[in-house]
Amino acid sequence: MQQTSNRSRNVTGIQDEVQFDNLRQKLNHLLVQEDMYWRQRRKTHWYRDGDLNTKFFHAAATSRKRVNKILSLETNEGIRIIDDDGMRSITKNYFDKLFEGHDSVRSPVINMLDQVIDNEDNAHLTAPFCREKIKEAMFSMQPDKCPDPDGFNPRFYHYFWSVCSDDIFN
Repeated sequence: MQQTSNRSRNVTGIQDEVQFDNLRQKLNHLLVQEDMYWRQRRKTHWYRDGDLNTKFFHAAATSRKRVNKILSLETNEGIRIIDDDGMRSITKNYFDKLFEGHDSVRSPVINMLDQVIDNEDNAHLTAPFCREKIKEAMFSMQPDKCPDPDGFNPRFYHYFWSVCSDDIFN
């Protein structure tokens, strides 16, 4: 009778250890995910240089987000706009006007400049893109830098290069 209860305790103990190991692995996975989240949010190199997962680090990241938030914009007429659609419209109009084409005469200015790029260098500069150069440029980026406009940082492209390289090249 005593052997049976010892065996059931041993089986229960083994199951508890297995469950404990599973929970520890899940916790480690979640800690790594949290670490990656904060690594991507940081703007400075504090994390790499020694400021680990501290209250100060989190407060600095949150404070920076609050300070950098644009709450309103002013139109050319001096009207303050606070809604998102209005601010988008003001921003779009500003950059449309900033980058619209202007008629100008460039040839007198260009003729005054000395030619410093020879034809051979110009051929290299105007040559079509090649896959190897794009891959070289992509892999020269630090993996944990700011995401591109599509939301992916260089680490994503490094990891999935074999899947997405054709799309990037095209």
